[in-house]
Amino acid sequence: MCSAVRWYRLANAEYYARRTLGKSGYSVLLFVSRKTQCKRYDIRLKANIQDSDACVIRQALETLDSYSPVAYLRAEPGIRISPELFRGLELPSLTLVKLNDVELDDSFWEVVARSENLRLLYMENSELTNSGLSKISRAENLKALWIGRNDVDFSSVKGGFSGLRALRANDTAVNGTSMAALAKMQQLEMLDLSGTSLDNQSLTRIHKLQALHRLYVADTQLSDATGDQLRNLPNLRILNISGTQFTPPGVSRLTEHTSLEVIFWEEVPKEMNRASNPRISGLLPRYDNWDEEARRVAFREMKSRDAAP
Repeated sequence: MCSAVRWYRLANAEYYARRTLGKSGYSVLLFVSRKTQCKRYDIRLKANIQDSDACVIRQALETLDSYSPVAYLRAEPGIRISPELFRGLELPSLTLVKLNDVELDDSFWEVVARSENLRLLYMENSELTNSGLSKISRAENLKALWIGRNDVDFSSVKGGFSGLRALRANDTAVNGTSMAALAKMQQLEMLDLSGTSLDNQSLTRIHKLQALHRLYVADTQLSDATGDQLRNLPNLRILNISGTQFTPPGVSRLTEHTSLEVIFWEEVPKEMNRASNPRISGLLPRYDNWDEEARRVAFREMKSRDAAP
């Protein structure tokens, strides 16, 4: 993994680009790989970017990228970023983008679509639309995607996302119709559809996701009738059904699934304690290492651990 080591003497253009970003209130970190000595920039936007500043900031970012790749781009939640920043922006080396709770428009989704190396994208509560989601689907190497709390349902996605391994789409407009698009993402290992309008009929295609090992469907309309579909997922290890219509008999039948290790169910009755049903737990926060595991599966096949942020 990259670690901050020391600042290197940089060319004047790179130095002034870094200073421009620093004076604007942004954090510019230079990381150097222990194994390969490859340098990468991690840009952290911590202040609003006004229209008047966007062109200067965009030029500074592209200048930095011409010397050492800008691999990571993050922003503080809630800041305002002018759409002008992303118009024509070229950062082909982006690996991770984290802009949760930041309002974005279509100009940014075009940047994502052009990022051939992008692997992790955090876009929760970012005003993402189905049109923007369709553009994101063109990012061929994207492996992990967080789009919770956006009004999207995958209706505009015609192909794409075929290599996606982790998808967090909680509290979105995903419904039964959406499952046709999701069922084509057959490399998915982690899927969170909590807080959506899924019902028992919605999961008729979920058996196509044979690689799935973590599934969150909390706060949906699923019930015991879904048990057969869930038992058709041979690699499912972790299941969250809190806030659903499952009953104790239905949950007991789920425990017969040979690969399941943990069933999160906040409504566990006293008679179904951990001693008698060791696979059932009401303590989701204790086990919820979703982000850590998503990063692991996104970078799994890379030869060097230095590739992971």
